[in-house]
Amino acid sequence: MKKVTILLTFFCKITFAQTPILPLYHRDIDVQGAYYKDLQQDFNRFVGEWKYEQGSTQLIVRIQKKEMQFIDYGYISVYEDFIVAEYRYIENGIEKINTLSNLLINHSTPFKYNIVANIIIKPVPNNPGVCPNCGPNDVMVKGPFSDPERDIFGYEPEVVLRHKIENGIEKIFLTMTIFGFKLPYADGTVSPYDFYNLPAGFYELIKQ
Repeated sequence: MKKVTILLTFFCKITFAQTPILPLYHRDIDVQGAYYKDLQQDFNRFVGEWKYEQGSTQLIVRIQKKEMQFIDYGYISVYEDFIVAEYRYIENGIEKINTLSNLLINHSTPFKYNIVANIIIKPVPNNPGVCPNCGPNDVMVKGPFSDPERDIFGYEPEVVLRHKIENGIEKIFLTMTIFGFKLPYADGTVSPYDFYNLPAGFYELIKQ
């Protein structure tokens, strides 16, 4: 038993020695097999449930942190930390979409969740355009957005989340933007949809 323990310890040391840990913030993905880690714990600010409410319209977003996810980019394979999220949107009292149950599944890749982010943006002194309207302690993250009920070929929706504390209230500001143009599929047909269930725009959500 003692020999097995020694061998396992030795194997773990070799494994971690071959997997250098590098910061995810300001990262260049250029080291094969490296672990790009959220060393400053920026993603922890976003974890939890957040709620936007305006009359009978409501958006709930639940966010989790996924650590050391294996990603094969083709030209390089690495490990990275991510935040993933799912959402429920109710408009004028009618539920338009609810993907929250997808968070209960431990997917093999973070890209099977409908909101994925691992690009970290922070204020840069003398360059306010990097993190617009950010205070000195604010953090932004961004990544792709999906609507599992509406595939619109040519659209490239993106979500930006900004964490902020205002008057002692913890908030995230979610901005959903659509880039690209609606295009035909390979068979010549086009998506019947022009919009996603969650309208593009700006939402101010409060920590629950």
